[in-house]
Amino acid sequence: MSFFEYLLRLTSWPMTPPVLYGPFHLIAAFGGSAIAILAAWRFSSINNCNTNNRDNRRSFDQIMLVSGVILLIGELYKQLMNFYIVNNHAYDWWIFPFQLCSLPLYLCPLLILIHNEKRHRILCTFLLDFNMMGAVATFIDPSGIFHPYWTLTLHGVLWHLMLIFVGFVIIFSRKADLTTKGFLRTLPLFAFFCLAAEVLNSILHRFSAANLFYISPWEMSTQLLFGDIDRTLGRPVGILLYILAMIAGAWLIHNTARKITAVVSTSAPHQHAPH
Repeated sequence: MSFFEYLLRLTSWPMTPPVLYGPFHLIAAFGGSAIAILAAWRFSSINNCNTNNRDNRRSFDQIMLVSGVILLIGELYKQLMNFYIVNNHAYDWWIFPFQLCSLPLYLCPLLILIHNEKRHRILCTFLLDFNMMGAVATFIDPSGIFHPYWTLTLHGVLWHLMLIFVGFVIIFSRKADLTTKGFLRTLPLFAFFCLAAEVLNSILHRFSAANLFYISPWEMSTQLLFGDIDRTLGRPVGILLYILAMIAGAWLIHNTARKITAVVSTSAPHQHAPH
């Protein structure tokens, strides 16, 4: 056993996976979300204290970059823990990091490189609508992130709380386009990622079970309700309905964010630029 693997085993604390809608689940979902939103408000308040738009954009992008780095560190731990400890030196393609909720790992650091304001706004809108929707959906059915190891379970919980944090930083910093047109502009990006996931599914299913974006035609859905749809109506119909459900959920988040922004804009004190 290598020293590196020995260090991983030191963190492989076993646990009984939490019960759905039990105390752990509810505290993680509601308590964790409240902390994530308060943290987002704090960081976006610091961000909004800048009266210079360029400084405002730079500080926002730096928050997104740090968030991406935190996600990267967490993902590396998850991958190594699964490879060395859970699967005994075998790679499980099921956890290949290209799910909908994995995208902020790549997109958050990318924001700092996008200088075109329109593209930057589209990407922020996508992160808000689709990735926070994924986090909310995961807390509704967290069976996929509850593991027999404490660190992996906490990783799953903290990962999705980070997505909520990112989403609310975008809301409070007003970096998303919350119009109907703004939402429609995210759909080609969503379609691109779905297509990329399906291409990867077609490659990876030859080696192992993989269900990226949960739309692989070779794997039945493991998600609440959609597994029953697959068995009743067939996998192609299940995939179509799942994609439509993701779009509908993102649209719901989009409109909720618009209402939150309206309330915050009304209640926030007017900030005057210094003379």
